[in-house]
Amino acid sequence: MSETPYSYNFNELLADVEPWQGDPSHLAIIAGEGTLPLQAVKDAKRQGYTVHVFVIGGNWREMDRYKSFADVVEPYHLGQLRRMMNIFRGHRIKYVCFAGKVNKWLLFTQLNLDSLSLRLLQKIPRKNDDAVMHYIIEGLAYLGMETLPQVKFMQDLFQSEGILAEGHPLSDDDWLGICFGFDTAKAMAALDVGQTVVVNETMVIAIEAIEGTDECLKRAGKLQRKQGGIVAKVAKPFQDDRFDVPAVGLRTLKTMRDNGLNILVTEAGSTLFLDSFDRMKAYAETHGMTLLSVTEAGLQPWRERLAQRQTKTNATLSPASLEDATCEKGSTYVH
Repeated sequence: MSETPYSYNFNELLADVEPWQGDPSHLAIIAGEGTLPLQAVKDAKRQGYTVHVFVIGGNWREMDRYKSFADVVEPYHLGQLRRMMNIFRGHRIKYVCFAGKVNKWLLFTQLNLDSLSLRLLQKIPRKNDDAVMHYIIEGLAYLGMETLPQVKFMQDLFQSEGILAEGHPLSDDDWLGICFGFDTAKAMAALDVGQTVVVNETMVIAIEAIEGTDECLKRAGKLQRKQGGIVAKVAKPFQDDRFDVPAVGLRTLKTMRDNGLNILVTEAGSTLFLDSFDRMKAYAETHGMTLLSVTEAGLQPWRERLAQRQTKTNATLSPASLEDATCEKGSTYVH
């Protein structure tokens, strides 16, 4: 393997790690938090894979829930890449799927980095989510493993466009806020900052960053004293479906309720619904919350109305209009 088609010089970086020929029936699911990994395990088994689950952090309680479904369950040691590569080689892993939430603060608090991890981290030019994940995926490919799309094992978890639960009727102002929140979330996702924002009407209250969705929602509730708000969750403009696919669940709705947020906007066909849709719908309607999936095209009429409103506001606040208003009241306006 003297030359590689990859973005990084893995010939040098992984020179002391021996590649291997994996078994096409052997799949490793790297399991983070939440219900998504278990869904992936069950679906992968139905598709005929021999499923090896590697639980990030090695929490024994987390590991126990997979033992009835997976063929092998082991801890996944962040920062111990050489050890993990040896385990993958021993199990003849051919395919990898990342599933579930990984708290990014673990990168700063709970890593015991081996020499291989240190070497690779030092060579990553950017440490944002996409850059790190693409780096890992290319490294795995160099060693003989292919990373599968998360959605291969969870197609039935997406929802199509529409109002999914209507705890209260949506006003025109609500729709303008929904459009504003969706577009703001798209802008933040494009920058790889986060995929969730909280807005109240057309004011940004909180933007998700390294702390994750739940903490973002809690911060929004605290900042505006639980006075309502819209949560928008979207995919990145060029979402790589092998990792970080946006997801919501009952925990999202419960955290929203605890923090006075009452509208959840998701991107249709791009956001995973982690729990039973019927349970999520019932919870939202019982607690006066509205849940909907939208598309960029579907919001275009509201986007145009939002632009028109902004144009009118700008005209009202222009120096000329302010001068006219003050002169009518007998005041003077000095430029």
